[in-house]
Amino acid sequence: MALYRITVKQDSGSHNGVKMQKGMSVELNCPYVDPINNNGKKLVLEAFARKYGSDLASVMEKYFHHGYFDVKKL
Repeated sequence: MALYRITVKQDSGSHNGVKMQKGMSVELNCPYVDPINNNGKKLVLEAFARKYGSDLASVMEKYFHHGYFDVKKL
């Protein structure tokens, strides 16, 4: 299992007044080589929800692809 830092690269559109903002980041342990895939999606969304609130996780789900996230293995 590896430790990753996942950072939002660009702002998202606003949904119910909530949006992803460039620079938001989390660190998480993930058993997958690429956390931004179908298997790691749940872990990433849960980590952002814990740090920034569950409303953000619902917005992130709409924009969940590599274009919006920078993934660094620590």
